[in-house]
Amino acid sequence: MKSNILLANSELHRVFGNGGDLKLAFSPLRICPLGAHVDHQLGRVSGFALNEGVALVFRKRDDNRVLLWSADFKEQVECSLLAIPESKSGHWSDYFYGAVAALLQDYKLPFGFEGSVAGSLPSGGLGSSAAVGVAYLLALESANNLSISPPENARLNMYAENIFLGLDNGILDQSMTLLGEEGALISLDCKTERSEAIRLPVGVKNPKLVVAYSGVKQALTNTNFNDRVQQCRSAAAHLLEFDGQSVPARASLGDAGDTLFESYGERLSAVERKRASHFFSECARVDSGVELWRAGELQGFGELMRESARSSIVHFESGCPELEFLVDILNST
Repeated sequence: MKSNILLANSELHRVFGNGGDLKLAFSPLRICPLGAHVDHQLGRVSGFALNEGVALVFRKRDDNRVLLWSADFKEQVECSLLAIPESKSGHWSDYFYGAVAALLQDYKLPFGFEGSVAGSLPSGGLGSSAAVGVAYLLALESANNLSISPPENARLNMYAENIFLGLDNGILDQSMTLLGEEGALISLDCKTERSEAIRLPVGVKNPKLVVAYSGVKQALTNTNFNDRVQQCRSAAAHLLEFDGQSVPARASLGDAGDTLFESYGERLSAVERKRASHFFSECARVDSGVELWRAGELQGFGELMRESARSSIVHFESGCPELEFLVDILNST
């Protein structure tokens, strides 16, 4: 954590010079032990915030311009907060412009900043896109004296990713980044947005977490992730139709419920049935896992993590050969 803060700080001074009141927006990365690929369907998820993340060192300006340097990409972008691009371009700055667009829905941004951003781990995975988006939100809010709650910031970040970036994901990543507490498992119902920080019983030590990097970088915006989300929505719409219910414009499996899947699941297409099977079994794993964690039953929690990985690969069909190979190694160790 310290290394990327120091890097962002030194790069700020190198690129923009000394002076001014410096501030830090630190946005942690996250892992999701149980609850993978269900947040966009209003499911139940769990997660930890890590002690590694995105550091944005910045100082407020007296005008509405932003000068932003990326220590990872070795590039600078400059803009007026009143003249940002209307859509993404495939550049790393898309995440900053998305944060600006999200805030401008309801807030004025008269002041910009000079800033340097640095990540401590390879980009991609661990909620890195949400983490950098949250860092941009926090810096913009600080520069403009805005006080915005973590749940609202999570919704703002989801707007940036859904509307500006065109990624049909849910609220998991940014929520874990914003709600994470040291030593606690965060449980979140994405439909009600109710969350709980759960600690292990007294006398049970927190496990050490191993994060394995596959060496493969791939942004979700460049995958068929949106197609799989749409298959989930199609499954939800069909389950509601089979039951004679009205179908909302953006149907989610969380709207349908597991009783409808039990009643009509066999009538879904093979792909829709796979997606729905992952959703309902994963939500059940989250419910069981939360209680196991609360009781300090870590071995049982770990078994559920194995099942979650298997369902993500087989039923949601996420990942890639390298990730599947890592899962096989870890499950045999």
